[in-house]
Amino acid sequence: MTRSPRPLPQMAALLLALALGLAACPAAASGGAQPPAPQAAPAAPQTMSTMDVVRLVARSQGKVVLLNFWASWCKPCQAEVPELNALRGAVGEDRLVMLGLSVDENPEDYARFVARTRFDYPVHLAHESVPAFYRVGAIPRIVIYDPQGRQAASYEGGVPAETLEGVVSSLLGRN
Repeated sequence: MTRSPRPLPQMAALLLALALGLAACPAAASGGAQPPAPQAAPAAPQTMSTMDVVRLVARSQGKVVLLNFWASWCKPCQAEVPELNALRGAVGEDRLVMLGLSVDENPEDYARFVARTRFDYPVHLAHESVPAFYRVGAIPRIVIYDPQGRQAASYEGGVPAETLEGVVSSLLGRN
């Protein structure tokens, strides 16, 4: 007696192909509704060491460098952000390097503030050694280097935008 081949292996293969097809196309499996995209875990904030900042200044010869020390909870620091963004818009990256260095102790506070605030320049958490190296006694603090890499200006507390623009323009004019 000869047995006819069973359709079971063919049926299993068909069901497997159908399942794989549906898994690859979630909209078809759910009647057209797209499930929410999974949220990526926020990247850990990059912390800059004292040497990172010193190297940045050294690599920026020929440009003015502006370091801005700030914190998410500091109201004068928050008020400076739009002014610094305007300065960034007025002077290109080919002439002015800007870096925001947060002295926030809680990385989550930093991350929340950065997520909801527009910065037109890079911002990073400062390693705890950085404020000591730059003698940050109060924030906001701005340190400006001339195109030769020498410290040209330093301000603690809020600085009027016109003052910053004047210092940067003056330093660029001497280049």
